[in-house]
Amino acid sequence: MKLTVLIATYNRRNLLEQCLLHLIDKAEELPDEVVVVVGARDGSDEIVRKYQEGCPFFKLVEVENKSLGDSQNKGLPYCTGDIIATLDDDAFVFPDWAKMVKQCHLEHPEAGCIGGRITNLFPDNRIARLESYIGMPYDKKEGSYTRTVAGVSCTYKRKAMEKVGYFDETLPAGMDSDYNWRVLRAGYKVWFDPRIMMHHRNRTSLKDFLKQQTWYGSGYYLVRKKNPDLYSAYPRDLSRWQDWVKLIWFVPGIFTEAFLKGIQAKSLRDKINFTYLSFLKEIWWRYGWLRQFIASRIY
Repeated sequence: MKLTVLIATYNRRNLLEQCLLHLIDKAEELPDEVVVVVGARDGSDEIVRKYQEGCPFFKLVEVENKSLGDSQNKGLPYCTGDIIATLDDDAFVFPDWAKMVKQCHLEHPEAGCIGGRITNLFPDNRIARLESYIGMPYDKKEGSYTRTVAGVSCTYKRKAMEKVGYFDETLPAGMDSDYNWRVLRAGYKVWFDPRIMMHHRNRTSLKDFLKQQTWYGSGYYLVRKKNPDLYSAYPRDLSRWQDWVKLIWFVPGIFTEAFLKGIQAKSLRDKINFTYLSFLKEIWWRYGWLRQFIASRIY
């Protein structure tokens, strides 16, 4: 199977350089094609052109930056692989990544999307640790079917993408959840396989982390509003009594979620830190959700 890696980058030259270093220079097996969509004039194109000199399978697509979804959609027509991996520029793959992606797709022909294990690049930073802790099940040791995998680790069969179509450019976040739900509705499976591994540059500042959570809350609402058949822990509207129950639980849930995240931590220090940080995370996440909920009802 031919593997295409699609990377959309904007104004992060240094990260792109490190991403390609791990993808190409440190790899045991190279991808068959790399498509890099550059949305900034920060010299990222120079890095891609340098790789093109020794790797003719590199393709450079220069665009005006609008959104991640827009850049990825503009890059998709240049992808010719049987497998298309949407790799973020802040992800650094393991040496056997390309080999394992191909192997897992061969082993699971029923899977339209396969994602892998993501490790935190800053294990000594409590914000970065929490981001991994509250995210996808990165520490799972066994493969399993799931509803979605993190966008940074998504690899798709081309035939599944041809059936599903383009990414939704209107979503501020949750684009991966939306797309993977559409993969499931198209009749494919989503598979998590821990043998596919990469490092990720998790956020290390509280400000950046909380800003991210606000976008996640907004994206969560929009994805569920768009997909009525996708389970939502919070109301899409207020037309049923169940919606009101979910809304009433909206505030108490802040304390419950923070407490549950805290007690699951291993050390006493992490229990305290994660409870406090999870409390802040739940507030900002709910702020993003509530802001989008109100806006959708007004407009």
